[in-house]
Amino acid sequence: MGNPTRGDDGAGPAVVQELSGSGVQALDAGDAPERYLGPMTESGAEVIVFVDAVDFGGKPGEAALLDERELPRRSCVTHRSSLSLVMRYLREQAGQRSVLIGIQPGSLAPGSGLTPPVRRAVKGVAAAVREALGSSPGGAGSSGAGGAEALNPPARGKRVQR
Repeated sequence: MGNPTRGDDGAGPAVVQELSGSGVQALDAGDAPERYLGPMTESGAEVIVFVDAVDFGGKPGEAALLDERELPRRSCVTHRSSLSLVMRYLREQAGQRSVLIGIQPGSLAPGSGLTPPVRRAVKGVAAAVREALGSSPGGAGSSGAGGAEALNPPARGKRVQR
């Protein structure tokens, strides 16, 4: 999720690009994840993993694993209201669990591109997703997101990567 024309808000789409060709089903939902409920529910995935720029008070490029209950408590999730509704819908109507990997932005300035810390985090998050799903760059792996349960945080809001 995110808008690549707004600096580090392009972190989500950049992770999707990094996952391209890895065997992981990845979808760039832009700034309106609710538009993609059909493909998400029809995927058969047990877990949907969202990636977005989130201001959780960390250092730029830090990542945190958040669940649906944590979204209202965070100071800024670019798509907070629609994402919490999407996550609730997936849980209640499709029986799918969902999590958000939030990457702390450094800049959301229009036209600025990803900052170096967020660019590094994008690569780290993509590698963690591939590893959790048993995929490798360019190799065949899971075609669904069911294995994403390996991304369960030991504690809610746990920062997972710098």
